[in-house]
Amino acid sequence: MVISLALLCRLFGNLLIETEVDTTNLHQGEVFHATRISKWGLTLFRSVERFLAEEDGRKLKVSGEQRYFPSIGMARDYGESFGEINEDASQALYSFEWLGTRLHQESIPDGARLRFTQDTDWSHGEFALTQIELGATPTRAGI
Repeated sequence: MVISLALLCRLFGNLLIETEVDTTNLHQGEVFHATRISKWGLTLFRSVERFLAEEDGRKLKVSGEQRYFPSIGMARDYGESFGEINEDASQALYSFEWLGTRLHQESIPDGARLRFTQDTDWSHGEFALTQIELGATPTRAGI
C-alpha cells in the first residue's frame, strides 16, 4: 500500500486527503474522525475512528476501521490503538495497527497547517494538512 501510494504520487502528483471531525460529543470526551485518500475521485484509503479521552483528558483510546484499495469493501479493525496529547496541547502522539505492523504518528500544529510524521518498522513519512474552505464549512485538507 505504501509503495503504491508513493508511486502514484511520483507518477501522477499529489493525492487528496479529505478529513472530517465530529466533535458533537466532545463534552463526553468523544470525537469521531474520518479520512479519505483519493486520486481522480477513486478512493485509495478510508478510515473511520472514534477517539475516547480518558479521565485525565490527555490519554486517548482509539477504535475504528480502515479500508484499502482495491478491497475498499473489506474493513480492517484498528486493534489496540491509543494516543496522548501533551500538557499544552502542542503535540499529539498516536500508535495504530497498520498494514501488519505498528504505526507511530506525531502531529504538531504549525500555523495554519498540521504537520505529521509517521513511522513503522519499514517506512517513514512526513506530510502537512492545510485547511481549505468549502463554502462556509472548512472540511477538506490536501497534501
